[in-house]
Amino acid sequence: NNAASLIHSGAYKRILIVSSEIGSVSRDFDQPTSAVLIGDGAAAAVVEAAPEGSDSGWLGFSMQTWPEGAPYTEIRGGGTRRHPNSPEADRMDNLFQMDGPKVFRMALQKIPKMFTSFIESHEIDIDDIDLFIPHQASGHGLKSYERLGFPPEKIVNIINDYGNCIAASLPMALDCALKSQRIRRGDLIMLFGMGAGMSTAAALMRW
Repeated sequence: NNAASLIHSGAYKRILIVSSEIGSVSRDFDQPTSAVLIGDGAAAAVVEAAPEGSDSGWLGFSMQTWPEGAPYTEIRGGGTRRHPNSPEADRMDNLFQMDGPKVFRMALQKIPKMFTSFIESHEIDIDDIDLFIPHQASGHGLKSYERLGFPPEKIVNIINDYGNCIAASLPMALDCALKSQRIRRGDLIMLFGMGAGMSTAAALMRW
């Protein structure tokens, strides 16, 4: 969304966006349900203005954060509060901690309202969306999007192949959809990002 704004302003013609994660170094194997999900990955994309007269474009973006969910997914160390050189620092502070059931319950409570607001603001129906590309949080989480009205064939799901590659998972899913020819010129694509915080973001683009 920031890249699209900078290009629209005329400040830049092309912007390279890179997402890279090495989440495996922070896995806590005392929490096997989260440890087995985390993968390493990277993806990159070049963003530029669509040709004049083209229907392709960035159509909209929305982001929300619910800070009460911050303790549910976190790495407590690495900053000044629990600095690695502090005598009070513990090795566990540098490992990823997640309360999966609480995250899932919060997502079920918050996300549907956000979806409804985003869809209505663009005056479209879920049936109008050709492909839905979400953050690859978990198999259970990806399955839940069917409750919002997306049929399985419209949801890009790569969790079984790559795991949750954190910030890289959504652009990796986009690349996999392109390589498998699931995206055609003119398709309406919805991206949905999710992260610790709890933060979520939705974006709509015409390919």
